[in-house]
Amino acid sequence: MSEQEYISYTPEKMDGIKENVQRLIEIVKELEQDFPGRHFTLDGHLIGSIGEVMASYYYV
Repeated sequence: MSEQEYISYTPEKMDGIKENVQRLIEIVKELEQDFPGRHFTLDGHLIGSIGEVMASYYYV
């Protein structure tokens, strides 16, 4: 990542991620209630990217 692409990881941004993930979980629950028998999983690229951002904040 070049200096121009530097991302500032702040406690506020981490709180925002936590809040947004909670919102996503609520949306999944609503969708699964509206469409019984269908599963709306949070997986793939989205969860991987969230994990990378959080790891960068907590471990780098």
